[in-house]
Amino acid sequence: PQKKCLVSLRNIQKKFPQMQIHSVGVSNVNKRAQLSIGNHSEIATFSNKFQASYTSNSVYWNDSEDVEVISISRLINTFGVPKFMKIDVEGYESIILKALTSKISYIEFECTSQFVKESISIIYHLKSLGETYYNYIHNEQPKLMLKYWISADEMINLLKSMDGDLIHINIFVKTL
Repeated sequence: PQKKCLVSLRNIQKKFPQMQIHSVGVSNVNKRAQLSIGNHSEIATFSNKFQASYTSNSVYWNDSEDVEVISISRLINTFGVPKFMKIDVEGYESIILKALTSKISYIEFECTSQFVKESISIIYHLKSLGETYYNYIHNEQPKLMLKYWISADEMINLLKSMDGDLIHINIFVKTL
């Protein structure tokens, strides 16, 4: 919901008028919250842990915006259950996905070194909603790393075996 990003999205919308834009954040509850905004437009978060973990000489947090936040349940009640859902919210994935009560055919979410435990808790939660299988991409490269989809337990073991300092993956979840 960053104001800067909305300008670009509105320009894209001119070419694709059927595109809908909803300038809200997503969480487990409906509320207003401060969105911390970094010095690069692609980094913004509601997560204090993410902000603390991703601060350096080249990445810093220089702004914030008060935004409306709606729950994942409200989104699904309003727009229906999506077939594919990507959650890339800079360390806030667990808050959103652990509130999910609907089975979604495909989900993609980000996992970085500092959030392995949260990603494992997401996997346990999604597994509780139904049978799930997993694959992943590395560093946002558009190629699945595994030849076959693996079970939740295998994905958890794989995450635990990865070099903790070098994890930057997107996990894909297929629900049956």
